[in-house]
Formats: sequence, C-alpha cells, structure tokens
Amino acid sequence: FLGKIAENPEASMNVSQMISFWGYPSEMHKVITADLGQRPVNFLQHGLLASFTNWISNLPYN
Repeated sequence: FLGKIAENPEASMNVSQMISFWGYPSEMHKVITADLGQRPVNFLQHGLLASFTNWISNLPYN
C-alpha cells in the first residue's frame, strides 16, 4: 500500500456521469434554433485553467 495513490473515480467521468455518481438526475438536450435578427450574446466561460467541473463540483454537505 505504500506509494499507491487512490484513483479518484470521477477522474475519467464526463459531466453526466459525475452528476449521476453523486445521485442527482441529469438530462442532455440538443437545441437547434433559428437565429432571427440581431441579438446580444450571452457567453459563460470557466476559468483559464479550469474545466466543466467548476459548474458542478461541490462537497455533498454544501
């Protein structure tokens, strides 16, 4: 056991698998819209050295 590092089970999961792993339901949707007219853009971006887990990661008691 010395020198062994326990693998994080979430290390190889995608976002849907992580959500399910913690017992929450998730759904994936593909949305196709007809862009009509000029509208402002809403853009949500995680941090420079971050990933999608910033939006779903939290400890169970939080």
